[in-house]
Amino acid sequence: MKRTLIENEKFKKNLKDILIIISIALVLVIAITVIIIFARKEKKAVSTETFEQIMTRDGYNVIDETHKYNSNESFVITNAYLAKGSVINIRYIKLSDDKYATSFFNVYKNSFEEQKEKSKVIEENEKEGLVYSLITAKYCIVIERLGDTVIFVNGNTKNLEDIEKVLDDVTQ
Repeated sequence: MKRTLIENEKFKKNLKDILIIISIALVLVIAITVIIIFARKEKKAVSTETFEQIMTRDGYNVIDETHKYNSNESFVITNAYLAKGSVINIRYIKLSDDKYATSFFNVYKNSFEEQKEKSKVIEENEKEGLVYSLITAKYCIVIERLGDTVIFVNGNTKNLEDIEKVLDDVTQ
């Protein structure tokens, strides 16, 4: 009986050590991904046509949502696309100028900051009003403003590498 108790204690200690190592590894992967996202040089968004071609090529269902905006917003939003994938969604919004893009970026950012109150935040970063990311245990959101364009990517935290690839594909 004594031997079994000792073996159980060793098993519990080993299991605890393994869980700590896995947790540290997960945090490191997320931190490295966020650093890579934010270390990117200032880039420009691809054109709307190129966005549609890239997303279609990569298997996304691309929907032109420009018509969804009412006439008061149509002078501000010149093109709006949603690329729906199985695990990632990308929204591409081209606005009439940088000023409107900055305002649009801030509206999205503020709405996600409100969401973070309801979720356990693992990582949150902002780079000079150009990129904002929010990573929770379940999802990752990245908003990037590139001149007069705002790109919004959201997906499951398990797909951080895919999210990074999408951001690289739609910028130049």
